[in-house]
Amino acid sequence: MGGGQFCSADGVWDCSSVIGNSEWNTMPFIGLPWGLLGMMAFALFLWLAISIAKEPSATWVSSNLSIGRNFGILGILMIFYLIYAEYEIGKLCQYCTTAHVSHVASTIGFFRLSKMYGGSDWSNSSVITAETESKERRKRGGYVAPKNSSEEE
Repeated sequence: MGGGQFCSADGVWDCSSVIGNSEWNTMPFIGLPWGLLGMMAFALFLWLAISIAKEPSATWVSSNLSIGRNFGILGILMIFYLIYAEYEIGKLCQYCTTAHVSHVASTIGFFRLSKMYGGSDWSNSSVITAETESKERRKRGGYVAPKNSSEEE
């Protein structure tokens, strides 16, 4: 399939030495593999982001943003531990590094959304427009005439 050289064991980059290491691959105290924990974290981030995007004016948006920020910070602390584990093993994992960068980007995204929330950047006008267009569409049997640029002003 062409992926044999991507995770080869002859250099610093070696996923099998990192992911397959039974001593470092499980979370202390819980015993879950780090990869499973990462999948659950990304599923949580995705659910939070989609729920906020679907209802940006809901009362629970602020708490969802807080959950995203707090889990992001907790995950970054775990990433430091995992980088230490890679250092102790003496190998780096491309998949792990990609997940670490993605997690940091998600956390930054939740911080930026939190900063936008409640300000002028967090506009409810798109929600109102969508609701108005939906009502108009139902009233006209599904057809909504296109608006001219002079009508929008």
